[in-house]
Amino acid sequence: MRMKTWVTRFVLAVDVSLIWLSFFAMNLHADAPITALAMAPDGRFVVFGSQQGIEVRDFPALSLVAQWKTQLTNVHDLQFSPDGKTLLAAGGSPAEFGMIENWNWSEKKCLNSIKVHRDVVYRVAWSTDGSHWATASGDGECQVFEKATATRSASYTGHSRGVLSLVFLDNDTIASAGMDQTIRLWNCRTGEHLRTLDNHTDTVNQLAVRPSLADEKMMFLGSIGEDRTIRLWQPLIGRLVRFARLSSVPRCLAWTADGQQILIGCNDGRLRIVDFESMDVTHEIPAVDDRIHELVLAGDSKSVLVAGAKGGVVVELNK
Repeated sequence: MRMKTWVTRFVLAVDVSLIWLSFFAMNLHADAPITALAMAPDGRFVVFGSQQGIEVRDFPALSLVAQWKTQLTNVHDLQFSPDGKTLLAAGGSPAEFGMIENWNWSEKKCLNSIKVHRDVVYRVAWSTDGSHWATASGDGECQVFEKATATRSASYTGHSRGVLSLVFLDNDTIASAGMDQTIRLWNCRTGEHLRTLDNHTDTVNQLAVRPSLADEKMMFLGSIGEDRTIRLWQPLIGRLVRFARLSSVPRCLAWTADGQQILIGCNDGRLRIVDFESMDVTHEIPAVDDRIHELVLAGDSKSVLVAGAKGGVVVELNK
């Protein structure tokens, strides 16, 4: 691993300053970008996934701590359980199978691996209480599994093409989206279709729920797509609230802890910060020299790690 410290750089605005803290270059081939990121519960480590496997690095220095042996030829997602004890790694082999690996975080041990789809698993998500998890696959199907037994309890087959993202809206409701340009809400216990949101005009790349508020009716769901838009929804009532068009295709997104800003990684390698109320891009930061594949917010919400094909940067958010 090569690592260098960047000269401190400020991008000043009304309420946020952004600093490039560090850069790391992993021993990756050009065709093996970082495709998955997860921040450890204590905020001290970050887990990376790529075609090279799974690595654990300290944060924010990003020095290599451990490399894990995995059966996944492609790692597309990494998600910690709500209690922080379990890490799910999702991936597989295109057009062959999708697989989930269940890792015990404290022991750094793979407990089991399960072939769950006929194509790659692009995303995995935990229920709010951590009792079950769900998968989104290139085969167009979503599946739900009980954590205790790792057995499938429900499936959803309403998408006509590959599913790229899914999130739990509450303990019973899932929103999933993908190549058929739709966002679909369904019951995770029965697989029953509840609602379709179809305002995107191209593939929907990712979904993210705004940090929870006291009033469930005020829940907001963010979606980004190949149509270069970010859209905000009140999903439980099927309402598109507002949207904005970006100058580059958005690839990944995350909300700040207070729900007032949306962090978006784009194909042009820039991190864009969008204001929740106005939908204006308040900051546009060159982060990597290729497309941004993943980003993850630190546990204290003071910095974000942005990753691409050859490495990434830690950007600190100072209010």
